[in-house]
Amino acid sequence: MRKVEAAMIAAIRKAIADPYTKGQQFKKDNTVVFCNGSGVIEVRLYDTVIALIEPQIRMFGLYSGGFRTTTTKSRLNAVLGAFSNGFLIYQEKGQWYIYKGGRCYDRFDDGFAVTLEA
Repeated sequence: MRKVEAAMIAAIRKAIADPYTKGQQFKKDNTVVFCNGSGVIEVRLYDTVIALIEPQIRMFGLYSGGFRTTTTKSRLNAVLGAFSNGFLIYQEKGQWYIYKGGRCYDRFDDGFAVTLEA
């Protein structure tokens, strides 16, 4: 995991502990962790929300925002690695797929929801 992703995960964990905090929790280069004050934590890459984490209902959603880049996939996989039970985004022939336990689980579509495990 890249240093920026490790710091991003640490900021998300801190925000989960107090999700009603409002404001920016972390910013490094093109990655931001932001709490909107209503209990939702946003992970942004550039100006695009790529993850919405809702600790109160123990769920999070993943989004590419139309930017299916290596960096977007890497940030999403960091979030999945830290907060899901074995999910991973894998790319094959330009298409993104969700894998779990080494097997294809589903095609990745924006809004893919996962139970928050951490």
